[in-house]
Parts: sequence; C-alpha cells; structure tokens
Amino acid sequence: MNFKVELFVESAAANLYVVHFADESVDEFTKFLNSARVKNNRHFGELTEKLRLILTSRGCRDKYFKNISSRDDCLVEIRAGGKNGLRLFCIRYSPLFIVVGGGGVKNTRTYNEDPVLNSQVERLKVVFEQMDIRLVKSKAVRIKGKYLEGDLDFD
Repeated sequence: MNFKVELFVESAAANLYVVHFADESVDEFTKFLNSARVKNNRHFGELTEKLRLILTSRGCRDKYFKNISSRDDCLVEIRAGGKNGLRLFCIRYSPLFIVVGGGGVKNTRTYNEDPVLNSQVERLKVVFEQMDIRLVKSKAVRIKGKYLEGDLDFD
C-alpha cells in the first residue's frame, strides 16, 4: 500500500497531517469532508468545532479522543454525536499533532460491524505500522515539536 503523509493544516496549538494513498486523487480527510453523508449529518458542526479547538487553542488533549484499539498503536477516533454519530479516525503520537485518516457515520454498535468504517480503521492501522517502523526502528522519520520530518513517502 503506497501512501504519503502530508501536512494539511499548520496551526497555533497543533498540526494536522493527512494520509494520501497513491491510487486516490485526494487525501482521506478531504474525502471525509466532501462526503454528502458526513456534511449532511446533524453532528458535522460538533465534529468541526472539536477540530477547530484542537488546532487553534487546546491541542490534541486526551478528552477529544477515544482509543479504538486495545494495542498500543495510537489509533484514536474523534466522536461527534455520542455512541452513534460521526467518527473521524486518527493517529495521535503527541499532543502537538494528529495524522487524520478517514471516517464516516457510525450506525452500528462497533466500527468493526460496519464494513466502511472497519476498512477505514484497517487502512489506518497499516499507515501506523509503516510510520512506526520509520519513527522507531529506522529513524527515517522524526518528530520535532508539531512537525514530522524525514521521508513521509511510503512506497
């Protein structure tokens, strides 16, 4: 799976990176934002307000995220609308930046029961695994404050 991690928003409290798969014309976050089901969801404003607070004043604090995996893989979701509603899946390495994948409307008990949401999480797990290799093992990517530096093209 070929992808790039790209800086999307540089802001006061935190930066937002996106995942752009080589076989896609736009990144996962843009696809999420452009989805009619997402934009027309009654919880869309709540989700965008959380993102605004994260980026402009509060940073990537724990209170904005819920862990979605039992493993120590930094996979989290930003929720809007309680148990059911919108989900935006992310990788959170630090309070200073997030890597955003896709998401969607959750209508099942767990994301695993929804083929679309489960696919989004599975793709993000691959991104995390590849990033972790470069961050921890090969040191080809480094975290410097709010920034990821190094080789962010994953072939």
